Amino acid sequence: MKLLPLLILTLISVNLSFGNIVITEVMSDSAGSGATNGDWFEITNVGTSAINLNGYVWNDSADILDDATLFPNLTINSGESIVIVDENAGNIPDWSTSWGLSENVYGKEDFLPFGPGGDDFSGLGGSGDVINVWDTSESILTSVSFGEATEGFSFQWDTSGNYLGLSSLGVNGSYSNGDDVASPAIVPEPSTYALLLGMIAFVVTAIRRNK
Repeated sequence: MKLLPLLILTLISVNLSFGNIVITEVMSDSAGSGATNGDWFEITNVGTSAINLNGYVWNDSADILDDATLFPNLTINSGESIVIVDENAGNIPDWSTSWGLSENVYGKEDFLPFGPGGDDFSGLGGSGDVINVWDTSESILTSVSFGEATEGFSFQWDTSGNYLGLSSLGVNGSYSNGDDVASPAIVPEPSTYALLLGMIAFVVTAIRRNK
């Protein structure tokens, strides 16, 4: 008789609660040239309300003052993604056009260096790196790490922060801009099937332990 309450508790305890912003894609080694070869990454607001990033900081170091970049007065609406590109303002229109985007793309001139060792865009290492986003209390709000890049392909995560692997043409919304394969501004939701399997595995394990 213990199984039904256990199953109900499992079902209502499983949720998708996570930080309100998630880094969902990173291109650290573009195969493009000219205006389309800059590193870039994508941030998605997975919460239910808009988030203003004014005063937030991002970098690729465990030290907030190392190679850090200050966000401007920038708001991400609920369910919206922004793309931050290592390109000057004059190149952003061409970069955006190459991916068919018309908004929510920001170049490094939209940001300011933070602290004495700051930068307007901390270059992402092709041999592996990390991206941290710090809130105004100087706590890490979201972070991703990634290994050696494959030229022209991005690292991808879903809205729960689960790593999906490298981009692949036609998978998780990925498409080509003629040089790279990625999915800027297209973020896959967690797989319902995968979540269901996880719930079943949890219940089965609990049943076995209670035998």
